[in-house]
This record gives sequence, structure tokens and C-alpha cells, in this order.
Amino acid sequence: MENEDNHPEPLPDEVLAKIAYYSDATTRIPFTETHILNLTTPDGHYEFYTESGSKYQVTINGDDRSVMRINDAHILRKDTQRISLYDLSIAVGSSGRLLLAPLGEGNVTIRLTSRVKTIVALP
Repeated sequence: MENEDNHPEPLPDEVLAKIAYYSDATTRIPFTETHILNLTTPDGHYEFYTESGSKYQVTINGDDRSVMRINDAHILRKDTQRISLYDLSIAVGSSGRLLLAPLGEGNVTIRLTSRVKTIVALP
């Protein structure tokens, strides 16, 4: 939702607290492809691929977190555009969950993926 000045409403306190907690790189753990991709993941660039043929490019750089989705066969709003990322939970063999900046009305957008096939850390 937006307020009367057409600005998004602030994020809920629990989301802000989680983001703040994982802003410090010392609270994050080293990443391997067997781990889940989430807010504990160290700064870097990552990709994950889903059964539907989507490729997601994730950038984590302190408080600056974003994701871009690419899938020519199944188009979603804002595909191939960087979207601010508030939270994520990505694990091989499970559906991924992304908490994104609003793509329309509301405080956030939740995007669920098809089953994740692979996660890779990019150099």
C-alpha cells in the first residue's frame, strides 16, 4: 500500500529486524552449493536454476540485495530487471521463496519458484 504521498508504506518491523541482523557480514556463513541461499549468505553473485527453466541472478552486497529472473518460456512482471530483495530462502530440491520490493500495490511482493535444481556461486 502507498500513503497519501504515493510512497510505499514502511516494511513490517520483523522484516526490518531480519534485514538489519544480516547486514553485518560477520554474521554470515561461507557458501557452498549444498547450503541454502538466504540472508546468511556472504556478499557475492549467485545464480540458481529452477525446473521451469528460470535462471535467477542474485546479488548480495551488504544491504544492497537484488535479484533478476530470466525465462523466455514463462514471462513474469519485471523479468530481466533488477528488483530489490528483502529476503530469500533458496534450497536445491525445494520451491524457492523471494520477498521482493513491491511490484504493484502493497508493502512487498512474494514470489515462489518452481523446484530449484542448482545453486552456484559466481566468481
